[in-house]
Amino acid sequence: VYGNCPADALLGLDTSLANYRLHAGLPGIKSLSGAFRGKPGIVVATGPSLDKNVHLLRDLDENAVIVSVDASLSHLLDRKLKAHFVTSVERIKATSKFFEDLDPATYQETFLVGSPVCHPATFEKYKGPIISCEREHGYTKLLDLDTGTLTPGPSAGNMAYRLLAYLGCDPIILIGQDLALSEDGKTHAKGNTYGDHQSPYLQEPIEVEGNFCKILKSNPILRMFHHAYEYDVSLNPGTVINATEGGAKINGTEILSLQEAIDQYVTNPIFDSHSNLTVSNFIASKLEAPTTDAIDIKTLGFIDRLKTSIAYLQGVDTTVAEAQENVIRFKEHLAGVNDPEKKSPTRQKTKQDLIASLDAISSLTLDPTFRIVAQDVVSAVFIHTMMDYNAALANAKDAD
Repeated sequence: VYGNCPADALLGLDTSLANYRLHAGLPGIKSLSGAFRGKPGIVVATGPSLDKNVHLLRDLDENAVIVSVDASLSHLLDRKLKAHFVTSVERIKATSKFFEDLDPATYQETFLVGSPVCHPATFEKYKGPIISCEREHGYTKLLDLDTGTLTPGPSAGNMAYRLLAYLGCDPIILIGQDLALSEDGKTHAKGNTYGDHQSPYLQEPIEVEGNFCKILKSNPILRMFHHAYEYDVSLNPGTVINATEGGAKINGTEILSLQEAIDQYVTNPIFDSHSNLTVSNFIASKLEAPTTDAIDIKTLGFIDRLKTSIAYLQGVDTTVAEAQENVIRFKEHLAGVNDPEKKSPTRQKTKQDLIASLDAISSLTLDPTFRIVAQDVVSAVFIHTMMDYNAALANAKDAD
């Protein structure tokens, strides 16, 4: 849930710490919760079908809230189309390349929504307005930015959908959200920064049901995004329209062409012409960045929590070291189980010490501080280790 492996999760902690000062001074997403309730929203993802219908977004930026994934922004700007938000989710530096060669003057009314987990280079390369959000990680409480929680899901496309749901948009219309290879084998729309036949999406092929054909090729990465979509759609009481015009079938969505979806749902401006409001200046009016004094107070509190956390983790190291010593003693005991001359009268205590020390490690997961500062990083290994440990206790033939 929290990372592909401990290294991945540790990188997310590292980027979050590196981004702290920036995000302490950014406006938060929480002020936009429900701000566009009942208004149409459009997700612009980068699947190969995007080339078919993206041009239809022209002149729709006052009739719908348009959210681009990071990889799609160049596709929109190249066609002089506008997005109100752009989402980014990755903690790796490569994602920042999506913003490298863009003209900043063309996206000053497009708000990047990202959490501190994103790589610092992503925020450095993006020269437009930025909105901070918090994720589901335990160390979110360590940072305590209070910007509002937006759990992104596994991809920037999933995050774009969840952002529109957070804003209250209904219906939500998907384009370019293929979640599969095209029938001619493309993984992404033409002109994508990393190409339209990206190798990670060509490995371990699987088959999925298509919207307009029986079978399409996919892979475990896209299937993960696909599952997240179907889960999210199942929770949405509103209407979700798949106007991708290709791609994999997303259960729970209504299939329309983008033109049909526009004609049915995106015909009127979000704001009355007499109000002098545009979607972008309405978003800007809802945002408020913290004052310098507030940033300083927030930062001092963070530094105190960080020092306390480091001291706590040193205590955890001691707990683990004691368990390691007990493991060594127990191994020595096992070596002498069948040798009467090596049997020790303290063998029962050796076993008790081992069980007690392993229980001490197990109980760390019940400690709120451990959950905040360490659980995300060690969860992948820790959970599997505890499963093995509990299985050993349950299935052992005797005490030794």
